[in-house]
Amino acid sequence: MRVLAKVYLELPDGGLHDLEQRIDQLQHMQVSYMSERLTSMSDELMTAQASIAGLTDALIEEQAFRQEFEQAVRGEIKHESNNLGAQVRKWLENLETKLCNHFEDVLHSLESRVVQDFQDLWQWTNEECRKATDGQKELDEKVSAFKAEARTPTAYSKLSARIDDLCDSVVKE
Repeated sequence: MRVLAKVYLELPDGGLHDLEQRIDQLQHMQVSYMSERLTSMSDELMTAQASIAGLTDALIEEQAFRQEFEQAVRGEIKHESNNLGAQVRKWLENLETKLCNHFEDVLHSLESRVVQDFQDLWQWTNEECRKATDGQKELDEKVSAFKAEARTPTAYSKLSARIDDLCDSVVKE
């Protein structure tokens, strides 16, 4: 507000009294207005406090619900995880059993094939050795027969005649 210079008035008799009444009325109106404003603010504050209390209760309930829900979800996840873990362990055990059985079958099959191949090789080697031994015996018998025949007088005469023929043919050439 602007600063006003002092104002001097001349009031008729009773004018001062009227002015005092007016000032009292204005002050009463100001106090009434302030009282009404404070009352309405008090009501609004109570309403706001009630709303805040309601929101606080709702937040507490929501937090409790979230905790319960989180615990339930964690329990469900743990339960499902345990079930899944058990299923995976069972599946792995079955797979391991199947692989071991398959490996044993393959190993037995391989062993039987190796044994059969070894037996076949052994039999073939024995047959070849027997044939070689029989051939050696035949050869030894033929050598013995040739030696025996070469020592006979007819063999000597045939050999002598053959040597003479060879010498004659060499001389003629």
